[in-house]
Amino acid sequence: MSTFGTIFSFLILITACAPSKDDVSKKTEKKDTDSVITKSHKDTMRVQPPAPSLSPGTVKIKANIEKIEKDGDETTIYISVAQILQRGPSTPSLPKGKTVKVNATTFGKNAEQQFLTLKEGKQFILFVGYTQSLGKQSQNWTLNKIKTDLTTKNASDDS
Repeated sequence: MSTFGTIFSFLILITACAPSKDDVSKKTEKKDTDSVITKSHKDTMRVQPPAPSLSPGTVKIKANIEKIEKDGDETTIYISVAQILQRGPSTPSLPKGKTVKVNATTFGKNAEQQFLTLKEGKQFILFVGYTQSLGKQSQNWTLNKIKTDLTTKNASDDS
């Protein structure tokens, strides 16, 4: 009888430790939901996120270089805005078609090779930043970056 009791106890122990039918069905449902999430995640990965916005006070423009003026260490370029491509928050408007004075001294010192690509009468894509001096009402535009290729994707034509 002791063998029968041992076998019987062993069978009860195995039965008690086995997962219930509810647990098995929940795992199957969870696996199905995970595959749905994975499939939808793969679908969303194909969509490209929007381009990052510009920093405050910065504008990306297509501009014609009207004049490059050097006075000692100071460099100023005069540009005519052809198109506003992108604008950062709180950036004042740049008038299209009018000549705007842009300080290029710092950019010319930091990126001399790239600065030398600027030629009068040519069109470039420029990133220009705005600063306002304390106590002065004048607008100060500063050259931040030059994009050498003129291909633009999804360029919006703001004022």
